[in-house]
Amino acid sequence: MKIKTIQAVNAYNVIKDLKVSNLNEDDIISLWNDIKLLRPISDEYTKSVEEAKKSLQNDEYNTMVQRVRVAQDRENKVKEGTYTMTEDDIKDTKEINDYFVDFNKKGTDYFKTLDDTEIDIDIKMISDKELIKVIKGNDNVFDTLLKLDFMIEQSV
Repeated sequence: MKIKTIQAVNAYNVIKDLKVSNLNEDDIISLWNDIKLLRPISDEYTKSVEEAKKSLQNDEYNTMVQRVRVAQDRENKVKEGTYTMTEDDIKDTKEINDYFVDFNKKGTDYFKTLDDTEIDIDIKMISDKELIKVIKGNDNVFDTLLKLDFMIEQSV
């Protein structure tokens, strides 16, 4: 079955915390096997996210964060009436804003690509009736069902 990476990550995060005492033995084994398949995907995803954050937060980023702090102090002084913005201040603020708009776009694009990457995985389906038992027993909400939707075998 082909699914998006983020689906695998979300499913792993839900399944690993489920109390399975209400499930039949076959579905417990299926979930256990699914966890073994999903965990490396989740671990790799988490590692990629952390590495991306570190790579985006380089020296230029740190410099820009410092510039933001200076600009915020400057804006506070303007609000207090103790400072008047100059053309250079306005130019600096625009450069800072432009940098972070581009920074956020790069991050968003990267994470969307990472999330949407399709993987082929042999998930064992779980009957909807059995999964409902688990969801009820864990005080979960429908969001949990949505994260596991691709794993649910619909009964007739």
